[in-house]
Amino acid sequence: MHLILRFPRSRRIEALLLAATAGRMRVVVKHLKDTVEFTLVDGRWISDRGCAAEIESITTDDPGAIKGIWRETRRLVVGAAL
Repeated sequence: MHLILRFPRSRRIEALLLAATAGRMRVVVKHLKDTVEFTLVDGRWISDRGCAAEIESITTDDPGAIKGIWRETRRLVVGAAL
């Protein structure tokens, strides 16, 4: 899955989702050597470095996978690439 994550001050980054559960996700971001892990805390995704982010968009070829992973999170946009 391809994600766009929005950080404070409207900074956006593109990421690829490697693994996810209802309360955690691990992504890879271009130009970073290590993966980044996010934990869901009070409805906000917090990175392992302490930065808060929102999932601005998700693009996937399997929209059903999104519902199974993130039932309780607030999504702004969900798109499907067919």
